[in-house]
Amino acid sequence: MKKIGLFLLVAIMILLYGCPYSSEVPIDEPSVKYDQNIIGKWAKPSNENDYYLIKSFDDYRFIITSFEKNSDGGYDSKDSYCYFSKIKDVLFLNMKEADKNEYTFYKVVFDGNSNIKLYPVTEYITEKFTKSSDLKKFFSKNLKLSFFYETPDEYEKM
Repeated sequence: MKKIGLFLLVAIMILLYGCPYSSEVPIDEPSVKYDQNIIGKWAKPSNENDYYLIKSFDDYRFIITSFEKNSDGGYDSKDSYCYFSKIKDVLFLNMKEADKNEYTFYKVVFDGNSNIKLYPVTEYITEKFTKSSDLKKFFSKNLKLSFFYETPDEYEKM
C-alpha cells in the first residue's frame, strides 16, 4: 500500500512539474515593443539562490540570462533570446535558448512594474507546426482555456 502511495505522489509531481510546449517556429516575428521596466535583475521570491538578468537587445528583443547556483557555490548561466507576441490582448513570451533550435512559450501577466507571472504553455500539446501563422492560429483558438497553461511562476524585480 505504501508503494502505491509513493508511486502516486511521484506521478503527480511529474505531472505538475512540466516543461513548456516547444516548437521549431515562433508565434510570429518580433513586433511588440517591450516596456523598459523589465530590464534588470529578477528572482522568484521563494528562491534566493537563483536569479535572472534581463538585458536589452533592441526595441523588440531582449536577452534573459539565468543564473543557477551550482554545487561548487558558483553559478551556471545560460542565455535565452526573447520577445513578446500579442494575440487578442494576451501577451506571450517567445523564448529561444542560445544552444537550442526551438522556442518555448509563456503567457505573461504583469502585476505593476516589479512583479510578473509566467504561465508556461502546456507541454501536452502534440501538434507540430512548420509555419508561425499556423501556430498563432492554434494559440488564438486555445488561449482562453485554463488547461492550455501550466501553473505560473512568479518573479520579483530585485
